[in-house]
Amino acid sequence: DMEKDTHSVFIQNKHSFTDKLDGILGYRYEHADYDIYRTDGTNSVNNKSKKNNNAYEAGLNFKYSDTGNVYAKYEKGYRSPSPTEMVDKSPLTGYSLNNIKPETYDTYEIGLKDMIGNSFVSLTGFYTKTKDEIFIHWGAGGHGRNWTYRNVQETERKGFEVFAEQYLGKFRINESVSYVNAKVTKGNEKGKKIPYVPSTKATLGGVYDITDGIAVKADLNYYSSAKDQSG
Repeated sequence: DMEKDTHSVFIQNKHSFTDKLDGILGYRYEHADYDIYRTDGTNSVNNKSKKNNNAYEAGLNFKYSDTGNVYAKYEKGYRSPSPTEMVDKSPLTGYSLNNIKPETYDTYEIGLKDMIGNSFVSLTGFYTKTKDEIFIHWGAGGHGRNWTYRNVQETERKGFEVFAEQYLGKFRINESVSYVNAKVTKGNEKGKKIPYVPSTKATLGGVYDITDGIAVKADLNYYSSAKDQSG
C-alpha cells in the first residue's frame, strides 16, 4: 500500500515585446506527501515523508513570417521519485527504505517551425544536464527479486529531432527522426551510456479523417538498441 499525493501551483506570463517577438516566464512549486507500507510477510517498511520541488522556465519566440517561427527555451525542472523508487529489496533483509533524492535538470532548447508547401516542418535541438538521475540496479536472480534505486551524480543528453507532416485532403502523413547522445558525465560510471535510452528513433505515420469526429491512424516506430542497465 503505497501512496503519493502531489499538490502544486504554477504561474506563467507571456509578454509580447513586438508583433513578432514574444517572451515567456514560468514558475511551478510542488509539495509531495508519501505514505509507504510494503511487506513480504516477514519484513515490512512503514514510512511517511514529504518532498518539495521548484521549477522555472524562460523562453523567446520570434515569428519571422506568417507561418514560421524560431524559438529558444530554458527550463530548470525536476522529477520527484515515485513511492516504488523509495524502497529497495535485498534477498537477505527484504524491503528497506533508501535515501533517494529527486532528479533536477537544466534543459536548453532551440527550434524552428514552418510550413513548406503543404507540409509542416519542425527542427529542434536540445541539451539537458541532470543531477541525481534515478537509476535502478537489478540484483542477481532476475527482475522482481531484488533491486536497488540510486542517484547518479550527473548525466547529460544532447541531440535533435526533425518532424514533418503533409496534408493531403483528409489524409495526413507524418515522419520524424531523432537522435540523442545520453551518457553519465560524473561519478563512478562516468562515460557510460544511460540505460534504456535508444540513441535513434524514427517514425512513420498516417491519419485518415473519416468524418469530423472519427479518424483512423497507423504508426510504424523504430528504436535503436539501448543498454539494459548501468553497472
